[in-house]
Amino acid sequence: MRNIINKIRNSILHRLAAAVFEKVEAEGFVVSYAQGGEDLIIKKLLGNKRGGFYVDVGCNNPIQKSNTFKLYLKGWTGICIDGNAALIDKFKKIRPRDLCLQQVLSGKVEKLTFYVNKNNHEYSTVNAGIASDWSDARGVEKVEVQADTLANVLHKHLNGRYIDLLCIDVEGHDLAILLGNDFSKYRPGLICTEAGTSIVHSLDHPITKFLISQGYDYVACCGENMYFRDGNLMAGDLERVLHSPDASH
Repeated sequence: MRNIINKIRNSILHRLAAAVFEKVEAEGFVVSYAQGGEDLIIKKLLGNKRGGFYVDVGCNNPIQKSNTFKLYLKGWTGICIDGNAALIDKFKKIRPRDLCLQQVLSGKVEKLTFYVNKNNHEYSTVNAGIASDWSDARGVEKVEVQADTLANVLHKHLNGRYIDLLCIDVEGHDLAILLGNDFSKYRPGLICTEAGTSIVHSLDHPITKFLISQGYDYVACCGENMYFRDGNLMAGDLERVLHSPDASH
């Protein structure tokens, strides 16, 4: 039974079934595809907007534990980035509207060791400390990679589109990726980033301090993630984004 379930996960059949559920989404039928309900929090913070654009760094699987698959079903598209080639191949098959890039990102253009966890893809990382904590190192492959910055990737592929949502989940390297963005050019409306901290300590987290310095408002913390909204969006602008013709209420 477990093998059958694993084959269905992140399959075209799973995508088709999920699309049906989203068509009849109502109280009692709301489905989350993320690891800890992140997609439902994002949906709430974005006002259930349809037809937006996301950038998903450390995108992992196209359906299972994805923060953006629910948005994809609602007509969104985006740029999905992961260092793991096997995961990006899945994305290209299951989410053909997205631009799927096999790329490791960092705070600057540099060479890094990418630790690919073949047993648990979501734990792949460039953080040597996190990699050393894995109990089963036999499933880990070390790959030397050329890391790029988020700003460079957006310069190449964004083509002037507005980023409604930026998701980052890269196992201890989230701040470095944020530092590699140019917020004077690329300002996502909402940022969801993994911090791995309690709500008590989240206000003192380096990610919080950095994003506040960039003009973002800290709006939520749940589980492993913190959520920040662009403080430059005036009330009227936010109302326009949330209640545009392609938004659903």
